[in-house]
Amino acid sequence: MVRWRRLPRRPRRPEHGTHRPLIRSPGWRWTARPISNLRFWGREVGDLFSRGRWGWAVSDSWDTGHYIAGVLGEMLVSMSRDAHGAPAGHEFADWEADLRSHGEALIAWYRRRDDWGAEEEAAYEKAQKAVRWVADHLGTLWD
Repeated sequence: MVRWRRLPRRPRRPEHGTHRPLIRSPGWRWTARPISNLRFWGREVGDLFSRGRWGWAVSDSWDTGHYIAGVLGEMLVSMSRDAHGAPAGHEFADWEADLRSHGEALIAWYRRRDDWGAEEEAAYEKAQKAVRWVADHLGTLWD
């Protein structure tokens, strides 16, 4: 007959501070508070439904300029990759370059940091020029 040796039980709770996994919340710090993370992800899911229904969420209006720069910048860069033609009066290569450069300027402003200094002013001016360019070419932004 085989004798089985019983292994010691593992403790139910590990040592203090190790039983909660660290979760990285986008744009925030590492945290070990699961309740705040549930609240955060609950808000994200609610924002997802709002964007699906109305095209925007209430949290997008907290910093509308930041939100518009991110969305519009990604759209322009995507249009430069997928462009099949250019509006009348524009060369195709120049049109693609304009879409990409203005989109990247808006993305640079969207991904700004708090410690920029002089670079922030330059990125802000480029983003403003990009938005003016979009306003001037609003009727020709098609693909």
